[in-house]
Parts: sequence; structure tokens; C-alpha cells
Amino acid sequence: MKLTKIQNRFINNKSRGFSLMKGKSLTGKTLAAIYRVMNLENNYCLYEEDKILYLSYTDNSLEKSKEIYNNENKNCKFYSLFSMEKERVEFDSIKSLIGVYSNLYKKSKNLNYKLLSYEKSYDILKNDTFLKYISVFRKKSKILNKISLEDLYEEIMWIKSCNFTKEEYYEVNRIKRKNRILKNSITRQCIYYLMEVYSSLLWDNGFNDIYDEVIFATKYSMDIKEKYTHIILDETEKLTKAEIEFVKSLYCKSEYSSFVYIVNNEETEDKFSWLIKGRKLKTLGEDFKGKSYLFKTVFK
Repeated sequence: MKLTKIQNRFINNKSRGFSLMKGKSLTGKTLAAIYRVMNLENNYCLYEEDKILYLSYTDNSLEKSKEIYNNENKNCKFYSLFSMEKERVEFDSIKSLIGVYSNLYKKSKNLNYKLLSYEKSYDILKNDTFLKYISVFRKKSKILNKISLEDLYEEIMWIKSCNFTKEEYYEVNRIKRKNRILKNSITRQCIYYLMEVYSSLLWDNGFNDIYDEVIFATKYSMDIKEKYTHIILDETEKLTKAEIEFVKSLYCKSEYSSFVYIVNNEETEDKFSWLIKGRKLKTLGEDFKGKSYLFKTVFK
């Protein structure tokens, strides 16, 4: 199969640390990423404990990536002295891996929480205790008087989907949010406190929500030594900030390790995705200068 110049440049680049591959659909990003995996597997896994993790957001994308890897690996041109019989590459979906790590965290802490859906979690806001807090805070904030319970719930879930600390939420630029809330305002302070009340009521009733799953998974990952030398994160544009941070917590930095973000430039529709239109890529926390690859040509 003949590859394009940009694909070959990405596959064979020797840059370490974080890099970025971006482009629209059908520009050959997945194929290049798989060839990059094979190169890493055979030339940049120097020790027995070195492993590569390829993560996709959707099951369809995951199966497509695995199929390409299995097919192309039969004629792999990257074999070297470092090649081993041991399987080093793991393919998984982000949701699946989060579920595994979250369950391990709850088991380690003897937590018997049951997962409550996004829709059912909303009922917690109708709890008498929560409504009393809202009543008090609405006397302190004019904006809270204008915000419906549904919009307040969406804001609370957005905070959790990002796993913000208080300070981070007070300072963050809120893009495409329905209600304008000034930085470091009393309104932000009240909403963050209401988020904490919501979470406490949820846990006290024996439940956790979908964003707790990510937070729990990250806590478990931070406490264990098993990490991945190389990570390829596909469909980054669909992920929440907390999901991205979870994947980063799996990464083991070394002199030859690498982490690749793959971003589809076409706008995502998920309102809780971190990389919505208007959010700069540098908010991922990395400097991609000289380590960014733009795929423009549709690949046949």
C-alpha cells in the first residue's frame, strides 16, 4: 500500500513526548496511526515492561483499527533487534477501560455504588436538601434566579465532566454555555458548592453518575505503577476533559516514550466534549510546536 508523504513523516518521526495528528475524515489518520504503532512496537519498546495502548472512543473505530493492525502486521516492515514474540499492543475503547478502572477503585475502597444514568441523576436536584441550598444561594446570586433547574444540572455535570477543582472552575473560559457567568463570581462559587452537595447526596443514596466513573478510574490509575510507554488516543475531539486526563494518567514518561492525540477537525456535537469549536488545542496542556501533523488529502 502506497502511503502519502505526511503519513510517512508521521510514522517515522523520532520525536518523543506529546504530538498531535489532525485532519478531516478519510485523510488516512487511522492507517498512519497503526503503522506508527508497528514502528513503536518494533523499535521503541526497549524493555520487557514496555507496552503500547491504542484507544478509540467508539466500538466501530476500535474494530476498524484492530482489523487494520492485524492485516498490516502480517507484512510488517519495521522488525528490528528489539522485536519480541511478546504481544505489546493493547486495543481498547475508552469507555470500557474507564469501567474497568472505576470498578477496581470502588472495590479497593469497598464502595457499593450503583451507576445511575444521566437522566436519573437529575432527580437528585429535586431532593429537599438540595432545594433548600438552592433557595439560600438564590438570595446571593441574581443569575441563579434566572437559571432553570435543568440548566443548573447541565452546569453541574459539565463541572464533573471536566473534574475541575474549585480554582479551575472559577477561572475557566466557559465556551458555548447558555448563561454567562463571570469568572471568580459569587455565582460560580455557589454552583460549585451545589455540585458538591449533589455528589454527596448521590453517594449517600448508594449511587454514582457517569462522570464519577471517570474520576474514580483516574484515582485508581494514579495509585498503581502499571503504565504504558506509548499511547495513541484516537477521536480526542469527542472526549471530556476528565476522560483526556484519565488517559494521560496511564502514560509512563521516559526518554523514548510517546503520546499521540488524533483529532478529527470536523466539529463534534457533544456539548461536554472538551475540544468544542473555539477551544484551543493548547488547552490539552501540551506544546505541539514542531510536533503537529495536518492530514489534508483524502486518502483512497
